Amino acid sequence: ISTTQQQYEDLKLAQYEEDRKQQTEALRALFAELDHSGDGLVDGNEVEQAFADEDFASKTAVLLKMPTRDILDVLKMLTQQDVSGRGIHMDRFVECLIDSGGAVTEKSIMKLEVRLGEVVNSVAKLQR
Repeated sequence: ISTTQQQYEDLKLAQYEEDRKQQTEALRALFAELDHSGDGLVDGNEVEQAFADEDFASKTAVLLKMPTRDILDVLKMLTQQDVSGRGIHMDRFVECLIDSGGAVTEKSIMKLEVRLGEVVNSVAKLQR
């Protein structure tokens, strides 16, 4: 690998990290807009209320680079997974949405496998 190629790869990685940092901050701001109650959690009602506003829905679609209906599907799945019934925490919200607009990759499948393994381990602990 040439020095120029290595520099290009280093620059590309640095740009990826900067873009991800900016998107994380944008998602945190989006979460704050969704969290009408200010309790640090977002529930299904807050999601529905926010996405009823077409400007908000459009802005969110541009930010996430995906159609509004897909964003709503992801958020609906997250709120349905909320066994506490209180809502989704900001960290979980950001974690799930930051990569949701991307293509399926081997890395994304590996993340799913890890997550599934965590669920299996949790269930096994509960059965003991």
